[in-house]
Amino acid sequence: MVRLLLSIKADLENVTDLVPASDGFEYFFQVKCNSCHEIHPKWVGLNRLEEHEVSGGKGSTAHFVWRCSTCKRESSGKFEEKSPVIPYSADNNGQLAPFLTIDCRGLEFVGFDPRGIWKCIGAESGTVFNEVDLDEGEWVDYDEKAALPVGVSGIEIPRVATDIMRYRVHLSGLLLLEPRGVFDPTGPGFTYLHLVHVHSALLKT
Repeated sequence: MVRLLLSIKADLENVTDLVPASDGFEYFFQVKCNSCHEIHPKWVGLNRLEEHEVSGGKGSTAHFVWRCSTCKRESSGKFEEKSPVIPYSADNNGQLAPFLTIDCRGLEFVGFDPRGIWKCIGAESGTVFNEVDLDEGEWVDYDEKAALPVGVSGIEIPRVATDIMRYRVHLSGLLLLEPRGVFDPTGPGFTYLHLVHVHSALLKT
């Protein structure tokens, strides 16, 4: 199993805490088969409120179950229950920040489309904007309480292979994870990734 961390970047104008508007939000991804490395030509949807049975899983379910049309292998993806969506705040404006974690079996999500209805809050007034439509990639409005224009634009979730960077640290038989990034031994500190693999199995000594 692979744990995929999706990070996003956006330009927020006088708003904060950008997040999908409902639990039933449809997340659209491009999916890649880990067996034959084929990338499905169409966007696929995942919904937290919809689960599907996994073949041979003894009653187990996933939010996305897919059979590759090339190699015919079945794979699945499931949102982590203990890792809810992290609102994108004004503190991260213009920078990559962790957003969503998905457990993947036999597949990778290599692209994300933010289409759909999101919500955010006026940074100065606390006004709630429940109809942030990002189908066109940006949204503008006006905060009457603060007498300020508001908007969301410049959303970036680059289509990057999930194995672009994969560092693991093994110490005393434990796999140490940094939820906000992964350690880069070639440079100082931690480096944000657009899509990050974290293997659930411990490394063998």
